[in-house]
Amino acid sequence: ASPAVHEGKVFVGSSDAHFFQAVDAATGRELWRLPTEANVLSSPLVAGGLILVGTHRTNAPWGELLAIDPAQGTVRWKLHLDHAINSSPVAADNELYLGTEGGDILAIGEVSAVVPRLAVFHDSTIAAQPFGAGNRLAFEYFRQLGYEALDAEGLARFCAARIGDGIP
Repeated sequence: ASPAVHEGKVFVGSSDAHFFQAVDAATGRELWRLPTEANVLSSPLVAGGLILVGTHRTNAPWGELLAIDPAQGTVRWKLHLDHAINSSPVAADNELYLGTEGGDILAIGEVSAVVPRLAVFHDSTIAAQPFGAGNRLAFEYFRQLGYEALDAEGLARFCAARIGDGIP
């Protein structure tokens, strides 16, 4: 994965040694190391005062999105997903987009500081095993929490609305 550089620190993960670290850009000295117990294949994203990076659990099909404090290297929050996260998160217009190995795309964002606009995507036509037990559980969990449930057509509308092209 490509590293992220922010305020004189280089942030990068390791897939083989299962950790994420910060290194001083000027000296190369390690500032902190966070054990992840998972492969870190995604490139980190610095956004909203946090480092966001995906993981892929060894010997398991699932992963986590970690939100890490850049100063201390501690996990502020994490989102457990049924599939590995090998792609890199992307931020656009105050929303975070994330793809998983299961073909799901998550959009996490705020319409306001009080009411976030959240969606969960699953297209069973591209999954090897449509709505496997864990996949359906995660999809239903987020749907019941008020996330907008999206199929391929709904995802296109949701993304178009998010980038401001006027499609409702």
